[in-house]
Amino acid sequence: MDNNLSNWIRVSESRFPWEREALEFIRQQFPSHSPYLAWSNFEFIANDGSINEVDLLVFTPQGFFLIEIEIAFRGTKSLSQKRKVTFNRSFGFLFCS
Repeated sequence: MDNNLSNWIRVSESRFPWEREALEFIRQQFPSHSPYLAWSNFEFIANDGSINEVDLLVFTPQGFFLIEIEIAFRGTKSLSQKRKVTFNRSFGFLFCS
């Protein structure tokens, strides 16, 4: 994969090594063409004034997906509208669609 994907925007560098590793794992397999877009490590201010961080937001033909990266999660677990999925590493992903 291209190391400089123009459709992958890293807003800031994660301060956590497991997040950097997980994001790199995803980025290496991420399609390098439109309509696939990704934004990693950004913050937003909610209506209540709280500052919230997003690990990864991706846009695909199937929709938008907000991905939260967690460490040391094992297995698969369903949480109402959310799915946790792990890969072959010690980090997990929480997908909110």
